[in-house]
Amino acid sequence: PDLWPDPEEFPLPDPPLPMPDYPDEDPFDGIPEPPPFPDDMLPITDLSNGDITVVNTGGTDNPKSEGRQSTTSAKIPVGLQPAGLAATVDRSTIVVANLGSDSVSVIKSGAVVGTIKLPPLTRPYGIAVSQDGTRAYVTSFVRTGGALLVLDVPNRAIIATLPAGNFPAAVALT
Repeated sequence: PDLWPDPEEFPLPDPPLPMPDYPDEDPFDGIPEPPPFPDDMLPITDLSNGDITVVNTGGTDNPKSEGRQSTTSAKIPVGLQPAGLAATVDRSTIVVANLGSDSVSVIKSGAVVGTIKLPPLTRPYGIAVSQDGTRAYVTSFVRTGGALLVLDVPNRAIIATLPAGNFPAAVALT
C-alpha cells in the first residue's frame, strides 16, 4: 500500500509555512576551547562505575582506517559518578568532579593523589582548573542554592563559595 498522503487530499501550503524564529546567538560564543589533548589520548568519564578511562585512539578517529585501533590505556578509579573533568594546559594536573560522592579527585601522573571533600549534597558537576593547577572551580548542580566553589588544589580545601543560580552546569576560565 502507498504510505504517502495523497497530495490532492493534503496539499502543501503556498507559500510554505515559515520556519520558527530561533535566536542566531551561539550559546558557546566566548567560551574558550578546551586544552589540546594529544591526538592519541582521550580521557572519558564513565558515570556508571566511578572510573575515568583513558583511551588511546591510535592517532586517528577514522573508523575505516586500516591503521592502529583504539585501546584502553588506563582506568583510574575516582569518586562516584564522575561528571566533569578538567586538565591544566600541560596536563600535569587533572581534576574530576564526582557528582555522586560530593568530592573532587586530583590526578597527577595517571593516579589519584588526593580528594577534596565537599559539603553533603553539593553535587559537583562542571569543573575548570587554573593553568598552574593551584585552583579548581566547580559548580554545585542543585535546584536552589547552586554555587561556584573555588578550591585550593594543593591544600585540598574550599576557599570560597559564590552563588550561581539554579543548576549551574559548566564553568570556563579565560
